[in-house]
Amino acid sequence: MKKILFAASEAVPFMKTGGLADVTGSLPKYFDKKNYDVRVILPKYVCMEERWKGQLHFLCHFYVNLSWRKQYVGIFETTYDGITYYLVDNEFYFAGNAPYNNIYEDVEKFAFFSKAVLEALPYLDFCPDIIHCHDWQTGLLPVFLRTLYGDEEYYTGIKTVFSIHNLKFQGRWSLPAVMDITGLPEQIFTADKLESYGEANYLKGGIVYADAVTTVSETYAREITTEQGGEGLDGLLRARKNDLYGILNGLDYEEYDPQKDGYIYNHFNEQNFQEGKKLNKARLQKELGLPVKENTMLIGIVSRMTSQKGFDLVAYIMDEFLAKNQVLLQIVGSVMLLMFGIYTFRSNPVHSIRPVSSTPGSYLHNFVTAFFVTFSNPLIIFLFIGLFARFSFVMPGSPIGFQLVGYLAIVLGALLWWFGITYFVNKVRTRFNLRGIWILNRVIGIVVMLISVAGFIYTILGKTMY
Repeated sequence: MKKILFAASEAVPFMKTGGLADVTGSLPKYFDKKNYDVRVILPKYVCMEERWKGQLHFLCHFYVNLSWRKQYVGIFETTYDGITYYLVDNEFYFAGNAPYNNIYEDVEKFAFFSKAVLEALPYLDFCPDIIHCHDWQTGLLPVFLRTLYGDEEYYTGIKTVFSIHNLKFQGRWSLPAVMDITGLPEQIFTADKLESYGEANYLKGGIVYADAVTTVSETYAREITTEQGGEGLDGLLRARKNDLYGILNGLDYEEYDPQKDGYIYNHFNEQNFQEGKKLNKARLQKELGLPVKENTMLIGIVSRMTSQKGFDLVAYIMDEFLAKNQVLLQIVGSVMLLMFGIYTFRSNPVHSIRPVSSTPGSYLHNFVTAFFVTFSNPLIIFLFIGLFARFSFVMPGSPIGFQLVGYLAIVLGALLWWFGITYFVNKVRTRFNLRGIWILNRVIGIVVMLISVAGFIYTILGKTMY
């Protein structure tokens, strides 16, 4: 039977600040227990909930040398979901109201934790074949194993796997300080080992000294080997590409089961998921004070607000995304334009022209008359709705100044249209030529129909005409 020890700074349900805890808390229980004995070791934080502290029982204690420091180590044990958990106790390091404090405190805290894990193994009567180290907080563990403990028989058969959950956080601090904390020899702090851009780097140490390196997906494994995604370590990761594996983070089907999840309003399964999700959407809209509308798109994100999570990409694409989801409005606009084009094409000037008044009237009077006559014709209204739906650049999500300019342009364009029509009518009202109007109607009708058909095709293709 293979023995595997997960070493991590957090794991559900004992302590969680992010996805790391989900992985280290859920993955062990899915191993085949006939072939693997998987256990987890993590710090015993003072800020851990009391209900979990009450389930721990004291196993042993000893002292560990951290350079010139001699520090107490207590080991507590418990079982959860069939998995054995060990918790390292030292209130000097693991006090406070949060698992992570300031980086200058954390680099010493997790140097202590990494060494305490290795020193604890003989006391646990559990010698793992593999220690699975997670993120920079355990980056020194492979370093200590290969350097300080490399010649000791008990540790010679232990292999290490180092998992990168987030390359951005590396545990970097000044070289003299880390040398003093760890007691590691000076030759360890070179550019090919722990030194990185003038600082000591815990995560780099894990990458260099671990037997294999994994990360949370195949995509991320490729991304971190590039200059853009490598956070300054892309060269090292390319050098270790033969030992770098991307393994997609799994999902705890018991914890995130929509049939019994206590954090959603309405439970559902594969048979009724559509109705269940609709009900959850409506409840969320109501809870947030939003209009409860089934057909309104609702996007929910649970995440840290950082560029790593892609929020800059969301902001960049939002205008285009919203534009592509105005399909219905654009189709309606195209149909309205088509109706106006057909009507204009078929118009008979004999039926359309009214007797000309002998009183010319003022220009303002003619403008007001033209304005209200226009709005008395539903097809003219269709024309403007169709045009604005098809070509308006006033999109949801645009900057407010951009929107104001857009609305102003629409108003000015409409006024210019009516003033132009009024001016034209004043000039030619006594010289109407029936054939000329007949030809004009057909030209305008054909142009409008072509525009409407083009707009419809663009909409179906998911494109815009503006």
